[in-house]
Amino acid sequence: MHTLVTQHMHCNQISERSMLYRQHYILVNWG
Repeated sequence: MHTLVTQHMHCNQISERSMLYRQHYILVNWG
């Protein structure tokens, strides 16, 4: 149970970070 919760939180952090990278990539290319 505890490991599932930590894995879920870790996945959320990765997805948020990838979204930030995507926004930065778009700003660099289209800014």
